Amino acid sequence: MSLFWVIALLGVAKAGEYAGDFLELGIGARPEALGGGTVGVSEEVGGVVWNPASLSGLRHTVVWAGYTPLSPLGYWDGYHYLGFAGPFGEAVLSASWVRLQVTGVPRFPELPGGRRERLQRAQDLALQGDGVPEGYFSASDDALYLTFLKENSFTLDLGWRFFELPLSLPVGVSVKFLRKSLGDAKGRGVGLDLGGMVQVELSHLVAHEALGELCLGLAIQDVGNTMVLWRSRHADRIRWRGCIGASYYQHFSFGRVLFLWGREVHCGGRSHWGVEWTKGKVALRVGYDGERPRAGVGLGWERFKVDYAIVPRDFGVLHRITGKFLP
Repeated sequence: MSLFWVIALLGVAKAGEYAGDFLELGIGARPEALGGGTVGVSEEVGGVVWNPASLSGLRHTVVWAGYTPLSPLGYWDGYHYLGFAGPFGEAVLSASWVRLQVTGVPRFPELPGGRRERLQRAQDLALQGDGVPEGYFSASDDALYLTFLKENSFTLDLGWRFFELPLSLPVGVSVKFLRKSLGDAKGRGVGLDLGGMVQVELSHLVAHEALGELCLGLAIQDVGNTMVLWRSRHADRIRWRGCIGASYYQHFSFGRVLFLWGREVHCGGRSHWGVEWTKGKVALRVGYDGERPRAGVGLGWERFKVDYAIVPRDFGVLHRITGKFLP
């Protein structure tokens, strides 16, 4: 369990480096099963963490909830998310809440001794503690996303010698409110994410009816470096991050196939890959996050959808479950 505590502690105690990292766990089992980098995937309510424009193409109101257990000791130790999204004219509005929480973290007294004693502590039992905590505390990270997307469509005239090309250019913005807690220490911040997409039917571009839709995405997270202000008056900043991505939908006689790719501008430019096969109410997914493979499945029944993903991480394997309801 100590590895889970480290995640929460780093995310709160060193906000300048790790405060936004808990959001990289994503929202939704489907994006995570596809590798996590759904920057260029439309109609994906769980993609707002990566790109606010991922709500593009949403035609019905969707309510979703998800849970990822991080500990066998209790339900509340985990990664929770809840949200809804719906179309309003040519726009889409969404609200999403994300929470990472770890409870029952032991607090130990400070051990006596100077630098030399600390170096000798591993060999000298007299310098070691008795292992009895003097108390317990909880650590948590919360994020509330308010997302607005505007659909923009126009026809690009390439001249009389060529043709007219219909394009869709959705643009989205997310305002996110961050709240952090580590025992008695509290911090808050407000961030801004921007994103856009270019969507084109390749059948129009190359005059071949069998081809599908190509989507290119670009997003900037934490525009202007998000500030986290603590009660102690100390302030940390979350550095901005950029992502690019692309996806391609192709229909076959055996179902629809989605291919996606995404790349992060930060963290050494890690790439994400994913493939999804859909037939009716059943979907199979595989992905790669630049370090490890992932997989998942989706099932639908009337107005309900359930997605599951198995996601290997440094601290263990996560089992992610997301439920969606279309009222």
